[in-house]
Amino acid sequence: MINKFFFTISLFTGFVFHAQNLEKKVEIALQDFFNGDKVSVRIGKCKIFENKILTSSDTGFGGVIGEFYEPNKMLITFYGGKRNVIEKKCNLDLSKDLVLYLRLNDKKSILHVNLHDGKYIGLSKGKNNDFKLLQQNRGFQYD
Repeated sequence: MINKFFFTISLFTGFVFHAQNLEKKVEIALQDFFNGDKVSVRIGKCKIFENKILTSSDTGFGGVIGEFYEPNKMLITFYGGKRNVIEKKCNLDLSKDLVLYLRLNDKKSILHVNLHDGKYIGLSKGKNNDFKLLQQNRGFQYD
């Protein structure tokens, strides 16, 4: 009985310790100028989301944030009328440039991202139905 108790306590403590020690390695936010646009985002072989209709708010936020934690955890949060969080496994080699495969309506794009320029990545709609990339070392603020 006592052994089961200590096993359960140590297992619980391990889960709590692990959850508190996860460090965000990369964040991708869909940002400004989307207006009923159909968007798909993939990093390497890791599909973040596909054919999501996005409309940016007045604050410049497109309603989707992807967060990546080592070794292979990804959280995708969709904001809108109701917040929806999806957890997936995604193996990214963060020592190399990230290759983003993007689709905006029917136009495909590929962006190479060097994480030395910042781990916070913002993607906005460009004038020619393409993506504009913004990178920084601090998280984005939407007021």
